[in-house]
Amino acid sequence: MLPEFLPDSYSRYKEDTNVFATWLTNTAKACGHTSRDTTQIASSDPMNEAPASVRLKGNARKEAKANESSRPLPVVLPSTKHTLSTGDIITQAGIIAIHKKPAIKVPLVIQGVLRRAIRARKRCTLWFQNMTSESNKEEYEASNSSHQHFIHVLERALEILEPCFEKCKPAASKAKQPGSADNHQVPELSSSISNRFENLEVEDTADQNLDINGSEAAVSTMPTTKLPQNKNKVVTIYELERSMEVDLQFRVYCFFEDLHRVREFLIQTWQRFADGKIDLVTASLVTNVTLALVRESEERMKHSSPKLDHEDSYNSIASVIHPVPDIADSREGIRAMLQSTTLDKLVFRSTFVSMLKTIELLDRDKKKISPSSMIPISHLYLITATVLPKGYENVVADDHFLTLFLLDSMDLVIMGLMEKRDQEARRAGRIAPLPSYVPPTAFLDEITKGLTSAMFTGNITVTSAFQSRLLVDMQNILGDRIEQAYKQLRHQGAASLAALGNKWKPGSCMEPPMPEGNPQQWISDWGSVEASKKAILVSLAVHSVVKENLMVGYKQAKMALYESDEQDEIFSANGPLSFLGGMSTGLERIQSSSDPAFLHNHNPVYCGLEKLNILTAMENVGVDLSNYLCSLAPMAHLYNALRQTGLLTVSWPALDEAIELNMSLLFNGTLPTTAHQINSRYLLCMKCPVTAFARNHRGQKPDWQAVMKKLDFAHASAESSKHLRAYLDGTDSPEKFLHSMVKESRHTPSKRGRATSQLEMLTQLRDFLPQCVARLEVDRVTLSRQCARLFRLIRSAFKTRLGIEHVKEGVEFGEAFGKWNYITVMLAFDEAFPPRHSRPPTQHQVDGESQLAIAAEVTRNFISEVKSEPPIQPFDVVAATDRERSHYENLQMPRSTQRFMERL
Repeated sequence: MLPEFLPDSYSRYKEDTNVFATWLTNTAKACGHTSRDTTQIASSDPMNEAPASVRLKGNARKEAKANESSRPLPVVLPSTKHTLSTGDIITQAGIIAIHKKPAIKVPLVIQGVLRRAIRARKRCTLWFQNMTSESNKEEYEASNSSHQHFIHVLERALEILEPCFEKCKPAASKAKQPGSADNHQVPELSSSISNRFENLEVEDTADQNLDINGSEAAVSTMPTTKLPQNKNKVVTIYELERSMEVDLQFRVYCFFEDLHRVREFLIQTWQRFADGKIDLVTASLVTNVTLALVRESEERMKHSSPKLDHEDSYNSIASVIHPVPDIADSREGIRAMLQSTTLDKLVFRSTFVSMLKTIELLDRDKKKISPSSMIPISHLYLITATVLPKGYENVVADDHFLTLFLLDSMDLVIMGLMEKRDQEARRAGRIAPLPSYVPPTAFLDEITKGLTSAMFTGNITVTSAFQSRLLVDMQNILGDRIEQAYKQLRHQGAASLAALGNKWKPGSCMEPPMPEGNPQQWISDWGSVEASKKAILVSLAVHSVVKENLMVGYKQAKMALYESDEQDEIFSANGPLSFLGGMSTGLERIQSSSDPAFLHNHNPVYCGLEKLNILTAMENVGVDLSNYLCSLAPMAHLYNALRQTGLLTVSWPALDEAIELNMSLLFNGTLPTTAHQINSRYLLCMKCPVTAFARNHRGQKPDWQAVMKKLDFAHASAESSKHLRAYLDGTDSPEKFLHSMVKESRHTPSKRGRATSQLEMLTQLRDFLPQCVARLEVDRVTLSRQCARLFRLIRSAFKTRLGIEHVKEGVEFGEAFGKWNYITVMLAFDEAFPPRHSRPPTQHQVDGESQLAIAAEVTRNFISEVKSEPPIQPFDVVAATDRERSHYENLQMPRSTQRFMERL
């Protein structure tokens, strides 16, 4: 069973109180206390539920250590759950405190979870005290009283039990091991966030020694002899008597507190990107996975109570702890919405207002083009005479950016509606069907998905408000550099298209673009029909999604056809905020951005994920080509030998990087430096048997026929790349992907067997991804073709200058040609390095017209040629999608699309 990955503070705090209640009740019973009957609320069957992780004791623990198990083993025990009233807590605490034979000691872990639960509820109570002083006192008075009573009971129990507390033993400090869980910096609620919340006390999220659940608390009070032999023993867990509805405000408060902790983690992630410490793909993927988990966390929250389960879940969830005023038809509602208190900041109120006023003023029937202008939030302050809050300039700047982004997001909604209408017309037979191919589409990141859904439905969720807040955070962190993310994507697209070598004929509305060239030549270039088809599909995706981006093309068409200088009428007579229409006349509006690529230029998450999409596809194609040409691995060995001998002094950066990132695959972990190592590592690479290296080996070494047969040695994508591909394709959920990647990172767990916390897992992903991305960024396609071309040049020089002909005329094609690359290097090594030499090779051994010396000369000239090639420039997407107005007027379109365009 996969763990829940986002920090769910409410579940943790509730478990803390259950742990304390279970320990308290079972210990009181051991002291002779007979409790009144409690109500059984649930039971668990170990066959149906995941087992509780229970710490072994006594002989069982010794046996585990004898079996070299460094982590506690789980014991599968059935359990029953009973409710416990708060009135029993004080009674049972008193019984334990006065028990003398033997005296009871309260374990450190029980002390810790109780204090943590009290701190959390105190923060929530202080929150509601601030709430009642600022707004609705009556609405929250009952809940506040309930919280205070519950806290008083827990604090009184803590006070009674304090004389029985187990004392903490001082432990010698130990240096943290590299790669240990403790080295991962998981953000707590930072001081900046604490200050925003008026210095509310913030608990330490790194309570690493407080990992215990109700089952463990129950087992810890059982006799050692009953564990784990008595497998049928039923564990009794006690829960304090508090319904979900009574605790709803506390749960929602914890949810928003968790969101701020997640926000702090993501801000830290993008600051690292801005500082050059991590790459774009890493920052984007970590952000997208985190946002997906936030969305799923909100879904769980919604389903926990009918009161929360609404489409516009921001209203239903946030209003539990802070009223969400109605701004549709009153100035007072707007003024209340523009409050900037501590409470408003917790629930991302200013971001919500920016989204709300933009969405409310859009044409709700979705039949017309989205407006090209929108009122800024400053109008609402001006019209309602609201006192300007502290940081007003930042609020206005954030609203301006977010409004521009939302206006362009509406264009994505319109494009989706156009496509949906065309599909319905095709199904009805009103227009001709498209050819039988699936057109490539852009990757849909969580921010784009969330905001376009809000624009389409008009429903704002907590997740979409959080995504908007994060979008603004990224803009504030990166500033003008935010557009570099889209430049990286365009450069990766251009480099990939150049490596694949396909050129595309322009398509039309009814026909897809077609590749130029001869299908037989494609098969020759890639080695098989399947490989050539795969390469063409990748090329088509890059051409269609990145170079001729539909969104950029649509916006340019809109700008070409919609040239009205008049402001849009966004205040309909009976529509939302219609009373503001006359008041806002003459006030300057936010005009839609004139940048056709504004959405992509300001959404680095999309750019990083689309780049990753290309990289994983290119690696897949590159692996196929590398296995077909058989050029990269033998060239790596030849290049290393030339460098070790000193015959080659110039470096080949692309090959150096490929060797460094694939050292284990190519050289068994380290670069060979001696003649013996050069020979033996190369024979291992060729899959020669170990017996070939024995001192008493007989026969030819190597057996060329055997080598040719065994050279089915295949490069393969790394396991991490497979997980990345599965996530991008939607095969793996975010939870499964995160679990798989953390496992793949081979992260060393804590010695205590402590479950890795949720943000720790995301931090581990952030630490592990850069090495995965570095491997993906090696251009295997270009490098394999360059190595194959270099081998041809080397063999040509061998034939001309030495009269050595490795491959007969007409055979340099297909599988046999690739395998001869290995033989070429092997023959050169046999000539240059006599067998069983352990000292470093010298130039004296390989001087003159030897094969290795000639190979060095040819390679030196080839590297100079490669370095002189002009650098690849990023796609100019705006130029590639620019069309004259006449192009759209003369274009043959489906009638449904024509009717839509006529409205422009």
